[in-house]
Amino acid sequence: MKKKDETKVCRACGKELFRSEFQKNKNAKDGLKSKCKNCRAEEARVSRNDGKAKGKSPASLSVLSRKNLKDTGKLLTRAEEQAQLKAKLEQ
Repeated sequence: MKKKDETKVCRACGKELFRSEFQKNKNAKDGLKSKCKNCRAEEARVSRNDGKAKGKSPASLSVLSRKNLKDTGKLLTRAEEQAQLKAKLEQ
């Protein structure tokens, strides 16, 4: 069972996780970043995809991923993003 002082709620996903699931931040009151490691990694992946997609197509991959997250609550994998983008471009 998780104790309150051993856990923290992620600002991005809303899950209560162990403090070890958060990166350090010496400027924060509790000494930890507000988003868990998994959410920060996913944001970085989406950001990288956005940079790669710029100028290559009318729709960036991150836009598709963000739309799917908003609609279904699930981020797309790279393969799923690329398949949706390819289908959209073929229409």
